[in-house]
Amino acid sequence: MAWTSPRTWVAGELVTAALMNAHVRDNLIALKDPPTEFDPGVGVSDYSTTSSSMVDISADLSVTMTTTGGDILCLLAGTWGNSSTGDFQLDFLEDAVSLSSHSDGAARLLKSGTALASAFYVSESPSAASHTYKPQWKISSGTGRLFNGGSINVNPAFLVREVS
Repeated sequence: MAWTSPRTWVAGELVTAALMNAHVRDNLIALKDPPTEFDPGVGVSDYSTTSSSMVDISADLSVTMTTTGGDILCLLAGTWGNSSTGDFQLDFLEDAVSLSSHSDGAARLLKSGTALASAFYVSESPSAASHTYKPQWKISSGTGRLFNGGSINVNPAFLVREVS
């Protein structure tokens, strides 16, 4: 349900059920149940990259949702591994445009080894419309891995939610 700008009531105005429903009930519903999409990894093989430039992690990790014009939180959590000492850089795209506008992305993860980590970014007030969100990554050296039910039995989670 979409948010409606609250009405400014005037003295002596007759309050109707339709007005109360639109400005009180519906707005409470919009606050309680904002647009949200959750994409859990459900694969049987891990995602990997050796790319030194930003690339999509996988077509599997992508969500499309209709927003109402509030800020959008993108969150990616998972178990990450690296065969070398290179860093991961992560970014999030909104309609194929980087949210961070930084060449190294929105977040940087571990140098080597395996660890559980998450990264998030907030897109400030995109237009009320249908948008597609997806995470991207690159690695400075070695082979980066996001575990997805392959060598260890864990899956990543990608969440996109309107937060305002």
